[in-house]
Amino acid sequence: MLYQIVNVRDNIDCYQFDLDFFIKNIEYLKEKKSDINIIDFINLIVSSYGIIGNTVTRSVLYAMRRDIRDTNINLVLRNSIELTRCIINNKYSNEYVNKKWKYILSNI
Repeated sequence: MLYQIVNVRDNIDCYQFDLDFFIKNIEYLKEKKSDINIIDFINLIVSSYGIIGNTVTRSVLYAMRRDIRDTNINLVLRNSIELTRCIINNKYSNEYVNKKWKYILSNI
């Protein structure tokens, strides 16, 4: 398990996806590595919500769900957030992960 989910009283509005942080760091990953691995990518998505470490609150997961539903967000980014959320929740199949990951890699 990559992340531990905790229940704390916090506000979903505290968690906004930082697109500039994501773009800067995805470019760094693309330059540094010939292949971006899924763990680094998941960590980048989580970090883009301002999370440091391996503890994620339920509010972060709710913020991710909010962003997945936002049609103004790029489809690749929505798929990236959806994949991250499923992996954190440990609710996915290998087939699902492979399909999403191939789509993301082919479009970033």
